[in-house]
Amino acid sequence: MGIFEVIEEQAIIGFSGKINFQSKVDGHFIGSIFLLDGKICNCHFDKTQEIKAMVSLYIYLAENNEFQVILEPEIIAIHQSKIDIPISRIKKLCEDSLLKYNNTKSHRPPDHIRLMINESIFESNLEISASEYKLLCTISDNSLVKDIYRECKLLDFEITHHLIELRKKDVLKVVQSK
Repeated sequence: MGIFEVIEEQAIIGFSGKINFQSKVDGHFIGSIFLLDGKICNCHFDKTQEIKAMVSLYIYLAENNEFQVILEPEIIAIHQSKIDIPISRIKKLCEDSLLKYNNTKSHRPPDHIRLMINESIFESNLEISASEYKLLCTISDNSLVKDIYRECKLLDFEITHHLIELRKKDVLKVVQSK
């Protein structure tokens, strides 16, 4: 059963609580989707939350389909609600993101590489988009590629795309590879 089949099944009955995903192989916890009265209100996956976590969990489960679902009914407080988007729109976003992710994943740099912002960017009139700026802010705090993907609020395929664009603009340089 796919992730959205589970969500839609629980949405019909107005479920409130967590939908936990656990590996069938070794039993480790993968992530959780929180529903409030049958609506997605939050998601936790790999130290991320909200929409990024939802899309990342969807992609992970699509690639690693050996999982089991554990329903955990519980009271979800309104203040825990971080997502207010209809399930159909989230599903479409996840499906589109999976396609874009599959198109860019071969271009993702290895996790062990360190990136640095080329200081000449501060002296130039180079155009930087809002998304590229967000990524540069993340890179200024986290130089390791693995950390950049985890900490940046952009989706993985967006990060990959912007890393490529920033390298083309000579804004980034590889400073260390272990």
